[in-house]
Amino acid sequence: MAKVHRRGTAQRAKQASKRTHRKCRSAPSVPTNVAVTFHKRDITSRVIWKGRVTWDPVTTDIAGRDLEPDAYMVQFRACDASGVPVEDVDLWREMVRANEDTRAVFSPLPRPKLWYYQARVAVFHRHAGVRCFSAWTDWTTPEQPATGALPGPAAPDGLALTFDRVEGVKGNGWRAKAVWNETPTWTPVDGDTVEGAETYAVQLRVSNNGGSTVANKRSPIRVDADPSSPTAFAHFGTNIRLRRHYSFRVRAIDIFGRQGAWSDWSAWSAPVGTLAPPENVTVSNPVPRRIVVRWDPPSDLTDIDYYLVDIIRTGGGGTLVERGRTAGTKYVYDVPKADRGVNHRARVKSVSTPISLDEES
Repeated sequence: MAKVHRRGTAQRAKQASKRTHRKCRSAPSVPTNVAVTFHKRDITSRVIWKGRVTWDPVTTDIAGRDLEPDAYMVQFRACDASGVPVEDVDLWREMVRANEDTRAVFSPLPRPKLWYYQARVAVFHRHAGVRCFSAWTDWTTPEQPATGALPGPAAPDGLALTFDRVEGVKGNGWRAKAVWNETPTWTPVDGDTVEGAETYAVQLRVSNNGGSTVANKRSPIRVDADPSSPTAFAHFGTNIRLRRHYSFRVRAIDIFGRQGAWSDWSAWSAPVGTLAPPENVTVSNPVPRRIVVRWDPPSDLTDIDYYLVDIIRTGGGGTLVERGRTAGTKYVYDVPKADRGVNHRARVKSVSTPISLDEES
């Protein structure tokens, strides 16, 4: 019986074993400038936090020779302020192809107001059938998302506040129009220039005395950005009053929900005009000991809260015998018990009341 030689099979196994134990000629350099930044985005009623890890590309090995790495490996973890990992929370891992990007995004981040997060990065390179790995970078300094979030777009400028009538019709309510310059782009501190504002938050404040004191601030409203226009605007058409002064501020919010800083408040301004006095005031005595004061409805009803009515005796030096008031939508005042045989006259004043601190919140 012929002897079977298995030298070929044994030789191939031996070569494979050598390849398995072959060491890297030179490991890749360790990545540098590893940084963790945080962003939040409002999605309907839910806020989503994201962590982004960035680093500089690796182009050499530890001997200084040129290198084209295959991929970067990223580890991301939750920890406390001193860097101790949170128990029972999995380590997040991501592999990024070197020819695609030098950043990785981890989302959503749980408990962003309680936990801290940190990351580290290593490089993977394959050469002549050998897999070579760099050493891991140190873990980054622990940072808390809620306190370490990047700012959003810069505060808008060019603020101006004007007033007109709703639908441009005399007698309709006043409307405030806030205008500012659009924010088409902005540059985060950790990246390239990106699209600017997707929406704006606009807040109006009110003063009874021209700005010496602030009576109240209204809740901010949201308006969409208009990329086709160099300016943006918002209308406030509710309870804008002739005798009050207003100013506003605005901040930009980008597509990722990053909120920029508030602008400075605009200068105080108010609708042009004054309260018109009542016209055609008449006094009659339809029955003994009863006085009825009437006047015409005003052409503008938007700013009169009530009328102040004085009843004055014509004789005896013009003594004030009664002072009362009636609603701003009522144009008659009735005195049921007047002195018999005494003539009276009346004067009527339109009044707009100051805003109180708990109004228009």
